Amino acid sequence: MFIIVVFALFIAAILAAFLVPNSKVSSHKKDWDV
Repeated sequence: MFIIVVFALFIAAILAAFLVPNSKVSSHKKDWDV
């Protein structure tokens, strides 16, 4: 179960990196973490 959650988050991070430019990714991650 735990592995599935980590795997899903990993895929989400990769998709975000592909869909959004690096400059925007850093700012979006800060808002997302909070």
